[in-house]
Amino acid sequence: MSTGVPDGTARRPHPALVAATCGVGLGLVMFDNTAVVVALPAIGASLSASVSGLQWVAAAMSLAAAAVLPFSGAFGDRFGTRRAVRLGLALFGLATAMAAAAPTLPLLLAARAVEGAGIALMLPNSAALLEGNVSRENRGRAFGTWITVSSMGLITGPTVGGWLIGTFGWRVVFLVHLPLAALGMIGTTRLAEGARQASGRFDIAGALVTGAGLAVLCWSIIELGRPDGSPKLALAGLAACVPLFALIVIVERRAAQPAVDLTMLRDPAYAAIMVSSLLYNGTITGGSFLVSLLFQEVRGFGPGQAGLIVLAGAIGMPLGGRLTARLAHRNGLARVMAGAIAVLAVVYILVACVALGPTALIVVPLVLSGFAAGILFNGDTLAVLGNVDAARAASALAALSLVRQTGAVLGIAVLGSLSTLAEQARLVDFGPRAGLLAAGVAVLPGVLLLRRRLGGTEI
Repeated sequence: MSTGVPDGTARRPHPALVAATCGVGLGLVMFDNTAVVVALPAIGASLSASVSGLQWVAAAMSLAAAAVLPFSGAFGDRFGTRRAVRLGLALFGLATAMAAAAPTLPLLLAARAVEGAGIALMLPNSAALLEGNVSRENRGRAFGTWITVSSMGLITGPTVGGWLIGTFGWRVVFLVHLPLAALGMIGTTRLAEGARQASGRFDIAGALVTGAGLAVLCWSIIELGRPDGSPKLALAGLAACVPLFALIVIVERRAAQPAVDLTMLRDPAYAAIMVSSLLYNGTITGGSFLVSLLFQEVRGFGPGQAGLIVLAGAIGMPLGGRLTARLAHRNGLARVMAGAIAVLAVVYILVACVALGPTALIVVPLVLSGFAAGILFNGDTLAVLGNVDAARAASALAALSLVRQTGAVLGIAVLGSLSTLAEQARLVDFGPRAGLLAAGVAVLPGVLLLRRRLGGTEI
């Protein structure tokens, strides 16, 4: 079967152009995530949404992405990563247009769910598409550029998004995605498809049961963390996850070409990447959430000021992403990623300790945490690609994206609930301090996992 890879006479696009094109989708996701958080009060006033309704506006996209991610990797492996990315961009653009025009909260939630489906198709397949269109010697630098371009969405979301909301209203935040999604689709026409798996029966059952299990898990965690949620219903959902995940194992073991290849977890290095990614994604997302609460609820800052402080944690990401390959070549990828995790632990413990001190004592460590996050987000992608066959790259990266989404939901739910419980029990003077301390401690096992299991991975 033809893979679509150009022959030796074909002219490859410049690696930086390939990286920028593949980074459009992830950049849109990061912009959307941060800008929508800023837009929530305006959305609530416009659509008469309660606090719980606004929580679902923020969560619907992640839930849908978690449900579709098992399918997206298999789709990319079977039908081509370029086709998957283009379909994801088209769905995302269509969904943002639906969101901008949504007259009611249920229609907005439906649009956000379609956005999540588009994101699920883009996230793993854009990385696999990038890997298939650059030479091995340019891979590290290209992925650094990919992270840099993507991070611009995270940096501009709270600032540009906030200005657009204040000037034109919340609907414009969704409309700005359309031209960028179109540019991304145009850019992919010059890229080649990556390696594909052999044709065969598609694992529809595996994709559906895995998506259902993850959707129930994510929904239950979010419901459990909501102040006005139903604990009994959330616990029932968590209990239902036990037979659902057992069913996933049974179905995927019997599938000839499973949607989620559980056999990859037999590789100690790959398993270490997945567990570590779950830990530090939970810490980064939950930590950012707690820092926002610290400055707004404890220190009395306004949303704009608190947003700028949270933004400090993203400024270092592009630089960290760009330097990952260079640092890894000198010191080894395992040592560099383990060091970045250690930096995260120190930062969040330090922020907890000086939470009421001068703002500069918090902002400077947060910049370092962003640098560490850039290393980790680029490093785990490179580590996965270095430990799986090219034909299974999209499925492996889909699993990584799924772990990131799950870690983010767990981080907010678990650390947020822990903060509330600690404050109610009067173990600390204010809740976010307990959550930040827990975040710093919880991420530390990732240091040992990567140092022991990831050594020797080549990029």
